[in-house]
Amino acid sequence: FPSHDRPLSLIDWEDIAVDSTHLYLGDFGNNTGQRDTLSIYRLALNEVCNGSIQSVDTLRFWYADAPTGVLPADSHNLDCEAMAVYRDSLWLFSKNRVGNQVRIYGLRGLSGLHGIQALDSIQVEGQITGADVLGDSSMVLVGYTPPFYTPFLILGFGSDLGAPWKGCLRRIELGSVLQMGQLEAICFYRDWE
Repeated sequence: FPSHDRPLSLIDWEDIAVDSTHLYLGDFGNNTGQRDTLSIYRLALNEVCNGSIQSVDTLRFWYADAPTGVLPADSHNLDCEAMAVYRDSLWLFSKNRVGNQVRIYGLRGLSGLHGIQALDSIQVEGQITGADVLGDSSMVLVGYTPPFYTPFLILGFGSDLGAPWKGCLRRIELGSVLQMGQLEAICFYRDWE
């Protein structure tokens, strides 16, 4: 970002999301569970498209529902690789390493530092690595199931309960990681014009 007055820190960028006015870069990877504060960078979409970025807002957060003490690297639930815009908020989907409950966190698009707590959860039988939401009732998640990293896709649709993950969830197995690779992102196509 040459026109930005300071470079953006790159620790563990995991996902991007977009709405009609902003691009969001998620620097919230936390594989070892040792990061205390995570970041999302918000850039004006018109500046990104014009190649003249004038400012970058930083949304910093921590998991307010995190347990105290040292977390074991292979069995913590404070990692996130998936983010989507839903209504007026960013929604983060945890990459749980224990159990099969993916926790869902909401974060309004404001600058500053925020403590976030899980607002909801869904059963997925694996680890989520990418997400997107379209409208009020459609969602797609991608991820893999350890220990063989078998890729899958989850479609969420038909919800009238206030969030697309509360509707019908359909899981689609995508074959072998040797055939598909490890899926890390997914998005719905949007035509903003």
